[in-house]
This record gives sequence, structure tokens and C-alpha cells, in this order.
Amino acid sequence: MTLPADEQARLDECFGVAEPEPVRPLHVVPGGEEQEVPDGAARTDLGNAQHFAREHSGTLRHVRERRMWLAWDGTRWRKDATGDADRAAKQTARKLLIAAASAPEEQCKAAIKWALATQSEGRLRAMLTLAATEPELALGADELDQDPWLLACSNGTIDLRTAKLRAHDPGDLISMATDIDYQ
Repeated sequence: MTLPADEQARLDECFGVAEPEPVRPLHVVPGGEEQEVPDGAARTDLGNAQHFAREHSGTLRHVRERRMWLAWDGTRWRKDATGDADRAAKQTARKLLIAAASAPEEQCKAAIKWALATQSEGRLRAMLTLAATEPELALGADELDQDPWLLACSNGTIDLRTAKLRAHDPGDLISMATDIDYQ
């Protein structure tokens, strides 16, 4: 496998070819705030799940009682039938490798070792399993489609109380839509 030049340069930095730039490990705490964590604390399955949740909370949600991921398609939350969550986990794993290459020299090798292990099927599954219960991603089935006065159309969401069209909003938690334009 050949890495893109920028990723290879970062790995070269890690192994002493150039001086690496220090990075601060971040951790998401309840309330969505990022805080520094002790070195290495995020190199766990839970840490990976938290990275995943922070990166993908705007585009993925998980409904535990239905055992399914939902993906935001720009109009509504739809069942993830094509592996959006799996691809997002792989993307997170690749980003962890890039970040590991920028870690301070004394942490770089361990960070890269963890980031490479994260790319295994088992670690990716663990990331998804644990991320499914992170507050930013977890969603109850009864939270979907709660407002009966909102109708998602292809060109926006209609508030049927006012007959006004507005932009689609993932916060509306709409999972059903029509492909008809509202005029």
C-alpha cells in the first residue's frame, strides 16, 4: 500500500526524519466540550468511539432498539443500508493514523501502533459498537418523526401549520420524506 505524500511525510517525521509538531490529545466530555487528556488515554476502543462520535454526529445516528444506523442524506435520516457507518469508522481510523504521525516523538511509535491496530476489523467493530451509545449518536426510535406538522420534500421541509418551506434540518429527526418539490 502506498500512502499519499502528505501522510508519508508525517510518518517520516514520526520516525525521526524531521522534527514532529506536538499535538494535544483531546477527549470529548459530557456536554460536548473538548478537554486535554493524559497522554495515551484516548488509545482505547472507547477513545476511538469518542473520536468517531465527535467526527460523525452530524451525519450518523444509531437507534439501539432497531439495531440500526441512520445516515443523514441531506433531506432525512435514512436507514444505513450501504455501509455509511462502516466507511465512517474506516475514515476515523485513517485520521487517527495521520494524527499519530504528528504525535510527539516519545509517543509517536505507540500512537502509530494503536492507529494501525484500529484499522483491523475487530477494532473497527468495537469502535462502532461503543459509539452507538455515545450521547451524540444514540437516538431512541420514538424520537424520530415526532412533529406531525413537518413534511420533508425534496426542496425543503414544510411546516404544515404555516405552509412555509424551510431548509432541511437534521435536528428535526425526520426519517420519512416525499421526493416532490413544494411550490
